[in-house]
Amino acid sequence: MVRRWASLSLVIVSTVTVGVVGCGRSSSPPTVRDETASPQQRSDGAGPRGNAPPKAGPVDQGGEKSPSSAPAGEPKEATAPPPTNAAPKARPRPSQTVTLTATAFAAEIDRDRAAAAKKFAEAYVELNGIVRSVGSRDGTTFITLDAGPASLGVRCLLAKEPEPWAKVARGSKVKVRGVWPEWSDEHRLDECELLETGPNPAVEIAAEALAEQFAKNKEATRAKFQDRFLLVTGILVDREVNETGAVRLWLKGAGDLRVDCGFDAPDRSEAERPPLGSGVRLVGEFSLLESHSAPALRGCRLITNPR
Repeated sequence: MVRRWASLSLVIVSTVTVGVVGCGRSSSPPTVRDETASPQQRSDGAGPRGNAPPKAGPVDQGGEKSPSSAPAGEPKEATAPPPTNAAPKARPRPSQTVTLTATAFAAEIDRDRAAAAKKFAEAYVELNGIVRSVGSRDGTTFITLDAGPASLGVRCLLAKEPEPWAKVARGSKVKVRGVWPEWSDEHRLDECELLETGPNPAVEIAAEALAEQFAKNKEATRAKFQDRFLLVTGILVDREVNETGAVRLWLKGAGDLRVDCGFDAPDRSEAERPPLGSGVRLVGEFSLLESHSAPALRGCRLITNPR
């Protein structure tokens, strides 16, 4: 009897133990997280893994998508960007004229540049002066007017004179009109015109006559033309380009004596223009230093315009 109760008690205790151990477990299956679900579908509120789907583009009132939401691979409608810079305002033309000498013009700039700019910017500037040099730079012709020994002169960029060296030379008296340059620190005028030109101090002579004078009396010819500009006409018989790009032309002279005309390297294309055997007209400065065995001119420029 005692043994039967002991066995019954053991069965009851075992049953209770099993019930106590399993009472905290849920009968529902474990939850599995869906990684492909949208943020609304996912329980943790995080976005989906991998690349997020493209956001829908803006929709206009008619229900159609704007060009920015066009499907990939389709061209978007072009839209003009807003202007970044407004067109520069045209510079007003001067309504008055200021006349003075080139020396006085340079002195006013040196004394007070701001005041000079205010005075000259709204006026045509007419200058009277003596030509110090004539030439061209980067395709733009100019003359430089003497403005005193302490000045480099006043440079006048010429708008309508392709060959000013045919009209004026160093020492010419001229009157020019131009406008104050908006962006420059030089003693300068832009858009200049030659209003008046005095007699050209350059000596007009044929190449053959120059060679004959030189052959007859070299020293007298050198003294006669020292530091003078010569307007020479003749027949081009030879041409040579040196390693720096400077060009020498030889004009037919007297016998074996030819006239040597040197062009600076920046003027090479000009010196190479006329064909050999053609008649040419040019201007250059008589070079005392190089006129030993034949008359020589340096700083030459070709003249093609009719007289």
